[in-house]
Amino acid sequence: MVKYMKISPKAFPQDIPAPLANIVTLSHYVDAHNMTSSHSITGILHLVNQTPTKWYSKKQATAETATYISEFKAASNCVELVIDLLLTLH
Repeated sequence: MVKYMKISPKAFPQDIPAPLANIVTLSHYVDAHNMTSSHSITGILHLVNQTPTKWYSKKQATAETATYISEFKAASNCVELVIDLLLTLH
């Protein structure tokens, strides 16, 4: 969850109105589902204020023996997409 700082009106001169602090809630769900073969499928869902905005699903290119590595790669992809989403929202 990401929250933006609220800026006090004292930080601005009286003739310039203080910016409105809009609080946006970001939620992200990520999973690496193992198929019957050794490859995994990465699934990522991004929610902005509980509204689905982006989703991503792709078969991982490499076959991993450990589930942990597949989950880590899926989480790494999710972080890259979150950075992209934050830059888009900014």
